[in-house]
Amino acid sequence: LAFQDGEVDFVLNPLGVKRNTFNQLATTPGVETLVNNPNGMRYFASNTRIFPGSDKAFRQAIACIIDKEFIIDSVLQGTVESMDGMISSALTAWVTPTEGVMAECKELDSVGRWEKSVQILQDAGWTADDWGEHPGNETRAIPPTGIKGPNGEVPPSNMLIYAPGPGYDPLRNTFSLFIADYIRQLGFDVTARPTGFSVIVDIVFDAEKCRDWNFYMLGWGVGIYPDSAVAFFHSRNDVCTGGYNTPGYNNPEFDAVADAFEAAKTVDEAIKLSNQMEAILFDDLPYLVLFTPPVIEAYRSNVEFPFTDVLDGLSNLTALPGSVKVND
Repeated sequence: LAFQDGEVDFVLNPLGVKRNTFNQLATTPGVETLVNNPNGMRYFASNTRIFPGSDKAFRQAIACIIDKEFIIDSVLQGTVESMDGMISSALTAWVTPTEGVMAECKELDSVGRWEKSVQILQDAGWTADDWGEHPGNETRAIPPTGIKGPNGEVPPSNMLIYAPGPGYDPLRNTFSLFIADYIRQLGFDVTARPTGFSVIVDIVFDAEKCRDWNFYMLGWGVGIYPDSAVAFFHSRNDVCTGGYNTPGYNNPEFDAVADAFEAAKTVDEAIKLSNQMEAILFDDLPYLVLFTPPVIEAYRSNVEFPFTDVLDGLSNLTALPGSVKVND
């Protein structure tokens, strides 16, 4: 309201403004609006320390059946950008082409995704009393019953997906509801649980509770140099020992590439190693990267910025205020 009344010229907010606020401000006289590429992502994480998240085939199956493009295009009306890897599409030299299950399932319809997901589980030794069926694209699948892991493990009942509620982030909340339904169509008892942001952080970053959850959804904003995969997935950074690796992902092959990445002497060498890390993550899927919302901002026309086309928006640009002019 103060901005609309002309009492302030620009509001610094690393998340930008929400879409409805942006739409209101866009019609306010004397207000300029901006849309920039973000540098971060929203993601779905599985706890790889405990079953069933510990099973790669399970993670691949749910990644296949979740139709991100349908949710983004048909439900969210294209207001966000789909992501498969962790690196912003604006960093074109670093982006790794999608590989593995993610690429194989991308063009499949809902029946094809369900059938492919069931096949992934079956090929990995999962069993079921009845594998169910998918009647057609306009309906939900009839899920498998009595599903068990390769060693006869029975998946837990009432597994929760902790996700921000609609008041904090309607985008992730909507995604969580669809994800829970997709996973239920594979025969797993999963429920989306709207949860306060700080509560989710307290749950998944608590070293003593690192085995006490199954799934959650949060997001990361990352730095301009795309080295975040090391912090998020190197085994030495497990949350159980005080790091940022919330899924407890542990893959010696990934660790070796991550160590080489940190020791890289040139950008070209670092890019090649980054591509290798992404390829491993496309296969192992401790995170299912979902989408990224654009950074939308507004400022009064009497403010003069040196430039406005910038990765992650004006609010996230270090030392920008010293170059800004506010005219009378």
